[in-house]
Amino acid sequence: MSFKFRKQSLEHFLDVLGSEAVSPGGGTAAALTAATGLALVEMVTRINSKKKSAPKSAKILLIKLRRKRLQNIMDEDAAAFLKLSAFYKKKEKGPGYQSALKNAAAVPLEICEISLDGLLWANRECSFTGRWLMSDLVEAAVLLEAAFKSAKLNVEINLKESADKKFVSKIREKILLLERKIRGLK
Repeated sequence: MSFKFRKQSLEHFLDVLGSEAVSPGGGTAAALTAATGLALVEMVTRINSKKKSAPKSAKILLIKLRRKRLQNIMDEDAAAFLKLSAFYKKKEKGPGYQSALKNAAAVPLEICEISLDGLLWANRECSFTGRWLMSDLVEAAVLLEAAFKSAKLNVEINLKESADKKFVSKIREKILLLERKIRGLK
């Protein structure tokens, strides 16, 4: 199923998110939150790039591509949860369920990774940012950290029932590494 949230109005998306439908849910909201944070980083970077002291780089294009990737992840997360919830309804716990759990953990893990990238970009932009734009950069960091925490919660929920302990260990190690990098920014 393709949701195409990026083609819908914000009002429609929020109506669907607030409905009784099981999907979209928290992971999709986390992706939107991260995309919003990245959009603020992109805005500040664009404005800063006009200053003589700021380096001109391809960073703006990379930020935009990651933001657009998050818009696609919104659809992927909603679809991953729908697939997983079909197994819940059937009370089926076989290989298909295990595969759906892995996918449902991998999608929000990517949100965590992109959120960290955004936080790193925001951090690097601080030295070029004046006081009027600094609030936008700080708000971007708040949104990106919230998206990270929300997506991490979704990863953990989906790892709980995974029978593949090696996979679970690998993903938890990756999350810990990402968290250490975030703590290093503060």
